[in-house]
Amino acid sequence: SLGSFATAMIGPTFGGLADRLGRWRVLVLGLSSLAFAYLIQILWPTLPVLIISFIIRGAVPILPLMASQIGQIAPPEARGLSLAIYAVTTGLFATIGPSIGGRLYATNPTLPFVVTICMALIIGTGLFVWQTRKRATSVESEA
Repeated sequence: SLGSFATAMIGPTFGGLADRLGRWRVLVLGLSSLAFAYLIQILWPTLPVLIISFIIRGAVPILPLMASQIGQIAPPEARGLSLAIYAVTTGLFATIGPSIGGRLYATNPTLPFVVTICMALIIGTGLFVWQTRKRATSVESEA
């Protein structure tokens, strides 16, 4: 698929970017890119835009970035359990997600994309706020 090909070609670049800029920043960028890809797919439902949307969504390796973020923030004694919960959750939603998406699509063909955009923006905003507060707290404790 185009998404898998884009991940294979561009994914390592995002990994290096995450190491240089910080995983959470690149994750927020990735979630924003995901929201943008779905938004253009809703606004311009043509085959060329669909292809571009698939490439954008595939180019941003959200799942590995999230796993590395979990590995970074989880305490060492809970890291294995945290990653296991992440893997189970990811697998569960990969299994039931298409059924939910199908039901949403039957209601309104753009609804699955709108829901995905909202989820990406909520998660990205939450991650940004959490990291901003975490940094502010660590600066206050150093002072």
